[in-house]
Amino acid sequence: MIVVLVLLGQVLELRARSKTGSAIRALLNLAPKTARVVQDGAERDVPLESVQAGAKLRVRPGERIPVDGLLLSGMVDKSKRQLGLFRALLIIISTIIMALILYTLTLDKIHDIALLKLIGARNGVIIGLILQQALLMGALGYGLAWWLGQFAFPRFPRLVVIETPDLMMLGGIVLTISVLASLLGIWKAMSVEPNKVLS
Repeated sequence: MIVVLVLLGQVLELRARSKTGSAIRALLNLAPKTARVVQDGAERDVPLESVQAGAKLRVRPGERIPVDGLLLSGMVDKSKRQLGLFRALLIIISTIIMALILYTLTLDKIHDIALLKLIGARNGVIIGLILQQALLMGALGYGLAWWLGQFAFPRFPRLVVIETPDLMMLGGIVLTISVLASLLGIWKAMSVEPNKVLS
């Protein structure tokens, strides 16, 4: 009985292996036999075996891709423009939201700001307090985003690579947003007249 089960297992394994082999051969037959290589602005069809690493290929709509590679133009350009526009919108919207939050926080402290002015605090001190608040908000947002990115990026279906220069550029953007967003709160604080607020 054991011998029959072993033989049956081997037969099933051979059937599965032959089906796998035929499926792989069918996939290989789907690949085009030639590739369109672009050299010096001219296109020519060459056999796949003669395509060198680093060669530029042109694939027209509806054609099958002959080899592995990176997309350099076409849909990539459209995606870059869309991502750039999306990034710009995110920066503008986050600046507006942060400015409104800082303005609201400044309005909540308008009585305290009036007292500081009445005591004789210099405008630089008041500006420094609002700017510190804005920079702290920006740093907390940046840190939270970095931490969430470390947790989420490994779980994405595609590899997301954020290098140190990208992080530094993002930090500069957050710093700029924080300073710009604080201007509305600083303007409100500078326009406070202690006598009117405290009466």
